[in-house]
Amino acid sequence: ISPYSRRLRNGKNNPKNYPYWDQVIDRVSGLGYDVVQIGENNESKFNKVKNFIIGANFDKLKSLVNNSKTFISVDNFFPHFCAYSTNVGGVVIFSLSDPNIFGYAHNINLLKDRSYLRKEQFGIWEAVEFNRNAFVEPLAVTAAVESQISMNKLKGA
Repeated sequence: ISPYSRRLRNGKNNPKNYPYWDQVIDRVSGLGYDVVQIGENNESKFNKVKNFIIGANFDKLKSLVNNSKTFISVDNFFPHFCAYSTNVGGVVIFSLSDPNIFGYAHNINLLKDRSYLRKEQFGIWEAVEFNRNAFVEPLAVTAAVESQISMNKLKGA
């Protein structure tokens, strides 16, 4: 999982940060999958994650993804990195940003409802507020993970 987007300069919670990671990690772990978290030094590790990789370089990230069943991420740099350096499709959780602009067709792009999309898609993130209601529920993420793993198997990823 790549659970966080860059910290905002105003110190507020980034509107792209999914609020239900604990439930998703519980469900995915319950399916028998190991969850690996990637991130930076200033990010919090989730309790049920056994392996937290901090500050990995691009080669390490590429190897990690290529040896994984799938990835789960918020709309941050990671889906873009995976699109150009691996052939593993993932699950990307959107809230206020538009997956029709920022998503990739080989991923499952989850958006609760287009009514939550921010008006200025290319504006700064400090200009909008975090909205917990803009995110899909954990069950939708888990179902998408199972579906993406099946699709990755079919294409040999």
